[in-house]
Amino acid sequence: MQYLLTEKGKDLFPVMVALRQFGERHLFAPQEEHSVLVERTTGRPVHLEVKTRDGRSIGSDDAVILKVPETRDRS
Repeated sequence: MQYLLTEKGKDLFPVMVALRQFGERHLFAPQEEHSVLVERTTGRPVHLEVKTRDGRSIGSDDAVILKVPETRDRS
């Protein structure tokens, strides 16, 4: 029997790619060999970027979290 990802599992893909990229950048010595995540059909390496809805790449300095306003009555 072959395991198939659920929709929740598929939604984790960008999270896993981001964690992998972090590890590749910070946990390996320069030139140290490690496995590579590639596109199945082309064999090209996969790279994840954070983008706005209109497709512009942004970094951590370009984003801010807008908090939900607190309500006074929490009963």
